[in-house]
Amino acid sequence: MFFLERGEQTGGYCRYPCMKFFARSEKASKKGIPIVLITDKQKIQTGIYCSDGKWDHKNQRIKGNHNDSLKLAQMKIDVEKYLLEGKKIDEIRELLKTKKTVVQERVAIPNMKVYDKLSDNGKSFYKEIEKLIKSHEHDWSEGYKKRFRSIRKKILEHDPHFYLSKLNDEWWRGYTAYCIEEYENTNNTLNTDAKAIKALMKEFGIPGHDKIKWGYIEPEILGLSWDKVLKLDDSEFVKKIKANPKETLNDSRILFLIGCFTGRRWSEIEKMTKDNFYELKGEWRYKNIGKGRKPVDLPLLPEAVAFLKKIKFEIPRLTGQTVNEDIKQICQIAGFKTNVLVITPISASVDKREVLPEYETIHFHTSRHSYAIHVVEIASKAEALSNGELHKEKYISWMLGHASFATTWKYINRAASSNEKTHQKVMEIMKGAA
Repeated sequence: MFFLERGEQTGGYCRYPCMKFFARSEKASKKGIPIVLITDKQKIQTGIYCSDGKWDHKNQRIKGNHNDSLKLAQMKIDVEKYLLEGKKIDEIRELLKTKKTVVQERVAIPNMKVYDKLSDNGKSFYKEIEKLIKSHEHDWSEGYKKRFRSIRKKILEHDPHFYLSKLNDEWWRGYTAYCIEEYENTNNTLNTDAKAIKALMKEFGIPGHDKIKWGYIEPEILGLSWDKVLKLDDSEFVKKIKANPKETLNDSRILFLIGCFTGRRWSEIEKMTKDNFYELKGEWRYKNIGKGRKPVDLPLLPEAVAFLKKIKFEIPRLTGQTVNEDIKQICQIAGFKTNVLVITPISASVDKREVLPEYETIHFHTSRHSYAIHVVEIASKAEALSNGELHKEKYISWMLGHASFATTWKYINRAASSNEKTHQKVMEIMKGAA
């Protein structure tokens, strides 16, 4: 970079010799290697140090230390200004000692499509974690920093409106349920998450971190019986929903029923379009890239085909939060008020038990449970009618699109090799039984 020389005008500007930063390894101390600014054959101490091998001579910065690199850049600008004002090097040294360099912290931003979906609270939380990691730049390992960024990613996928004061044991129970349902997380993963969240709460001084525990208790699968699913699509009930002043109710009903009829997760349905469906030899199928980038290509049940044709394969667009709020109201209107026992894991030996009206227990993932229960029923019936020739467990796992067969049935290690044939037998037997 060239600067202005006093007295020599060039188009209104003066030019000074090139200024450069150098890491003086021969002056290394306990603080590290000092960085100096060389200008006009004179040295200016910057007061900034770097460790051995961290100085990037070509780009004039400290590798991996964005904050100190910004301070150096700002110092160069200040020195140029003082030289243009005619100040001597000794004066500049004194001015730099008293000047407090204010550096605007640059926070790393994720993929903008993801970041833009966050609310102001979500963006604020993202930045708070980044600032926390920056404050531990020199005393945290890269693996530990990665743990905090990973848990931040999962928290914001679970709730784009998240803010720090939400962290408590009640939030934790909802979060673990989400991780089990959406990610099919195992004990080890949730134990790791618990440690990261406890550490997060301690860093920000949030009380209650001792209540963040994970112990596996077999969860109770809550899904709607199939007659209740069909009731949500009854013509008279649809009229009642459309007459409701809340405009989003019918779209939420449609999205929930797509989940019931196809068994797809919310992460798939929120991106679903009519292009995900195609007809092959008279049979409609669903195709997509599922979890872990695994291709999913599955046949649709007759109820799914009928419903999708009815809505002309037009998928409404709503946020997951809106659908979860609406579906409780929809099910309340439908009269799903029977009391049910809800068991929520708190620790390895303690679970919370409460009796609630059914509509209060229903959220979007209930649709996937409802589909699974229905598939289990028809597969069990088909297996009984076929004298046990079918492998219903493998068929159910396939229809749910699990990334691993072991997700559905841990103790069966054989690969599912005859799912297409099994589906054809199931459909033939079901038609015959009808």
